[in-house]
Amino acid sequence: MNAIKDADNPPEVMISASGADYYEPAGDTVLDESAPAGNSFLSKVCVDWEEAAQPVTEYGVRLVNPRIGVVLEKDGGALEQMLLPFKLFVGGPIGSGEQYFPWIHMLDLCRGLIYPLQNKELEGPYNLNAPNPVTMNEFASELASQLHRPSLFRVPEFVLDMVLGEAANPVITSKRMQPKKLQQHGFEFKFGYLRQALGDIL
Repeated sequence: MNAIKDADNPPEVMISASGADYYEPAGDTVLDESAPAGNSFLSKVCVDWEEAAQPVTEYGVRLVNPRIGVVLEKDGGALEQMLLPFKLFVGGPIGSGEQYFPWIHMLDLCRGLIYPLQNKELEGPYNLNAPNPVTMNEFASELASQLHRPSLFRVPEFVLDMVLGEAANPVITSKRMQPKKLQQHGFEFKFGYLRQALGDIL
């Protein structure tokens, strides 16, 4: 912050990444950028992180806070952990299966992160996830279809809680996020639907 304050040529924009855990789990309620923050530990981390970046606006710097969903890529992240059980024919939904899963393809993540450099009207928090989130049941079913495997063995929520603790939140809590602000500013997703995203990755 001091570096920006003291810079002879301060940046025009600061991109300070936040996350989907900003929001309170809300079942099938659509969560756009106006939805309230949650009360979990991770929600409070996101809130504090966004607030910590706010002072740059006092120095004439445009601030954006992308709230990032669960990133899908082949070699890493949540998808990599889900692939092995399916390949071994023991894959299935995680948790209740009814929770919404705010996913995004890695390519769209990268495009969405640099978009504020191109669109100077975009500022403040914005959701960075695909415009068509799916339930975990739908996600598991599509993943099984792409791999030509069954989706039969549900992973109980308590197992993930025991193993991952708070880190399990992104896949077991329901956040039906909608990238309303990005779309209002003209951003177009290359992978808006799960089937095409998984087809490209796999």
